[in-house]
Amino acid sequence: MLSIKKIQLDYLSHKTNALCFVPNQNLRQDVCAIYCHGYTACKTSILNWGSRCAENGITTILFDLPGHYLGSFNEVDNFENFKEETPKLFIRAFEYLKKELGFNKDALIILGGHSLGSLLSIHAVNNKYFNELKTLNILVGLGALPDNKKHLFQSSFFKNTLTIRRQLVSPAISPEIIFPWIQEQKTQTTCKNKKLHFITGENDIVVTVPGTEYIISRVKIDNEVTFSKIKNLPHHMPELAASHIIKYLKKVNIL
Repeated sequence: MLSIKKIQLDYLSHKTNALCFVPNQNLRQDVCAIYCHGYTACKTSILNWGSRCAENGITTILFDLPGHYLGSFNEVDNFENFKEETPKLFIRAFEYLKKELGFNKDALIILGGHSLGSLLSIHAVNNKYFNELKTLNILVGLGALPDNKKHLFQSSFFKNTLTIRRQLVSPAISPEIIFPWIQEQKTQTTCKNKKLHFITGENDIVVTVPGTEYIISRVKIDNEVTFSKIKNLPHHMPELAASHIIKYLKKVNIL
């Protein structure tokens, strides 16, 4: 049904690993997808996003974020570089699709991911590179916390979980450094004239439906925004979103 190509994307002085899922039959050149995982995870957490899309004719790239040890053991030199350079991995992924698989500027490019990956996909689509291209952001598990509220993983209940997570990433992007930035970006990041589809589980206690609705209230004025509330999609199980991504793509006649 599909072939998986092992590729690498340039990130400053080193490379980050990625997988490209290519349909063996009914390969479409009018649409492709590029997805990114969440904080402390890796591309295997959304592996079935790639396989399900490819089974439906959509070539898909999943990439690992730099400094995330489940994906590779490379380090992030400093947080400023991480903020600036990681959204560009979506660009480098599409450049690969153009060079190696013949995609062009007429293709619809689906950018998205889970949690932090979703946020980075919004940063990516704001890059002038995508200004003249057709894009759609699929944003799974993206929501903002009320002002001054601590992230769930900063609570005493999740203290042990946070201790483990801290050791799964480069020190430059430790929770103490990246969580405040993520919260700030969720309440400040904007985009214009884009198509955004949010997917959040009603049982997601990390993001919550109201958290997603808060972000939607900020971006819906300048963008075309839709939202799927899923009964069973806890934050730690992003693989459950795969069927809902396919369902949405069928609903809007992309599939």
